[in-house]
Amino acid sequence: MAGFRELMVVEWDDHAVECFRRNFVDGPIGGDHKPHVHHGDITKIDAQTILETCNLEVGELDVFDGSPPCQGFSTSGNRVVEDERNQLFMHFARLVEGIGPKVFVMENVVGMTQGAMVPTFAMANKILREKGYNVAVRILDGSWLGLPQARNRTIFVGTRIDLSIDPRRLFPNPWPFQTHLRGAIADLQGGPEQWGPSCAMTGKIETLALHMRPGRKGTDQLGPRGGFDLKRERWDRPTRTVLKTHSPHMYSGILHPVKNRYLGINELKRVGGFPDGYDFATEHPDWWTGEPVGKGPEEKQIIKTWNRIGNSVPPLIMFELASAIRKEARL
Repeated sequence: MAGFRELMVVEWDDHAVECFRRNFVDGPIGGDHKPHVHHGDITKIDAQTILETCNLEVGELDVFDGSPPCQGFSTSGNRVVEDERNQLFMHFARLVEGIGPKVFVMENVVGMTQGAMVPTFAMANKILREKGYNVAVRILDGSWLGLPQARNRTIFVGTRIDLSIDPRRLFPNPWPFQTHLRGAIADLQGGPEQWGPSCAMTGKIETLALHMRPGRKGTDQLGPRGGFDLKRERWDRPTRTVLKTHSPHMYSGILHPVKNRYLGINELKRVGGFPDGYDFATEHPDWWTGEPVGKGPEEKQIIKTWNRIGNSVPPLIMFELASAIRKEARL
């Protein structure tokens, strides 16, 4: 972007920080502009620290982006209105006010706009507008933005009032077609060295999977009390939403369309919209023999990567959003 100076990220999760540093600080993706990493709690950092670190004055920052934890809003959880994680967005708003960016972007799950969460959604809108911003909200489906995954996310875009930029113009247009699973991973089917490490299925899940046709869930065999998070994908559709939870011992995960196995890490990266070169340190580890990995420390490493991808805002979605903001806001 014009006038680019510095980039800074704030993150408390150890594994997320490790992955970011591996790719953007120590790896090639960061290029000549190595971002600053604040490994800590967002509730403990103030706007002035961020401005000083990035050598900026109030109002100079182009884009402030954040994803306050969404577990309290998620339809896959218990959706507790009082969940303290729901209130972390207040710290996002606090930093928006203190930094005064030209544009802000805030991402959350669709559950934030539904049912008992509607008052919280309305409050978020009201508070962000009171900070001096015009705010627009859209639900974006990643499968219409090049992602081979059906992943809906609520996106807030705010523009500072004095800039007279309509935030409704800063959202990307849908692609004219969807990317299906076949188009995303068909070239990775030559063998385990291409699809990457995966967790082994337990005996019960392996037997269950034999009876699951493409597009079907474990509940089709087990009934409503089991197997909801286990699904065999179809070649000709985007996958379902990749969840943070991946437990080979609890009937959950994404199965290959025709092979009796979970998706491998390299396939999962494609589904998550990550470039092949992104390094989670589980793509070709020394300990991997080419066979699905059973219970133990190696399995935990694979599950960590699955969690990271399931927790992420897919890079393809953010690329489309960032491109639209750059073009329309002329930053």
